[in-house]
Amino acid sequence: MSEITEKCKDFTPKDQFIAYIDILGYEMHMKKHGAGELAQALDKIIMGVASFPAFPTIDSKSRSKFKVFSDNILICSETNWYEVLLHVQYIQQYLLAAGIFSRGCMLYGELYFDDNFVCGQGIIDAHRLESEVAIFPRIIVDESFIVKMEPSIPDFYETALQAESSRQRMDFSQVKLKDNWVEIFELFKKDFDGMFFFNYMVLLEATDSTSQEEKESIFAERLIHHRNIIKQNLINNVNNKRILQKYQWCQNHHNEFCRQHGYHNLTIE
Repeated sequence: MSEITEKCKDFTPKDQFIAYIDILGYEMHMKKHGAGELAQALDKIIMGVASFPAFPTIDSKSRSKFKVFSDNILICSETNWYEVLLHVQYIQQYLLAAGIFSRGCMLYGELYFDDNFVCGQGIIDAHRLESEVAIFPRIIVDESFIVKMEPSIPDFYETALQAESSRQRMDFSQVKLKDNWVEIFELFKKDFDGMFFFNYMVLLEATDSTSQEEKESIFAERLIHHRNIIKQNLINNVNNKRILQKYQWCQNHHNEFCRQHGYHNLTIE
């Protein structure tokens, strides 16, 4: 019976919004903590992310899927780019809280995904973008993802405006969205090489605090934590040029963000 079912199963890859995340320093963390302890820590992070109140539910309606294997995390959805984006947001945020940097990409491509295996051109393209283009601890946004999400942005933006009436309205009728990434909630940033990446630093801002003073205090604490992780990695990898350049990128990103937000005393010199 199972043989008949397997023969009838459709293995055709589907077009998907894909996020592919690689945990940096996996080998170093495993040597330091051991495979069992590292697996337990990562499981705690993933479960913590999944239990977050605003974390998107994986359901059949949006046909979203989520898988962790070794030092990689794969998220995809046939219909909902925003769910994929939320996954990336919370995973990167929780990893950073644990002192772990990540690298990856978001793209749109063909993928077959079930409980047993993943295959398709999408995973090949994702691995190439992550290892050859992203390079630094950033999650880049490929043109294919931008093109497919762009038509739905005006409606999404209008919905967000209803929850934040003070935000200035943007006219989408004349200008392509990708020419205005920085203005869209600061979620995306254009890097020195022309690639857009997910601006994870904006996630450090406290949004659920009761007072402005509390928000600023939490924000500063998170910036200090971020600064200290980078500084330690700069010291640890001073003799390894390949790895050092990755944390020098983090240093530049951190310093630019601190200066833009008035935290000049928290830069890394």
